[in-house]
Amino acid sequence: MTLSQLAEQIGMTPTGLGLVIKSGKTMTDKLEKIAQVLKVRVGVFFDDDEEDAAPSTAIPSDMQAVLSQKDKIIAQKDAIIEQKDAIISTLITKH
Repeated sequence: MTLSQLAEQIGMTPTGLGLVIKSGKTMTDKLEKIAQVLKVRVGVFFDDDEEDAAPSTAIPSDMQAVLSQKDKIIAQKDAIIEQKDAIISTLITKH
């Protein structure tokens, strides 16, 4: 499952989901949707002791791969924002 696929399944954009991952902040309803799609308990997203976590709460390896892509996705988003800002600055300067 890719980040885009997960975002689609929970009703978010990939960019929005990337921001949630980067900030670590979201509404509980979004966390519940993510947990449901990933088939894990919501507590997985918090500082649960690994010893207390049931084996079913482990994030599947394919999802680990998706989560590991977050830095790349965030960097792409940041580059797009920088390009947008440069274009706006250029347009403002010419007028």
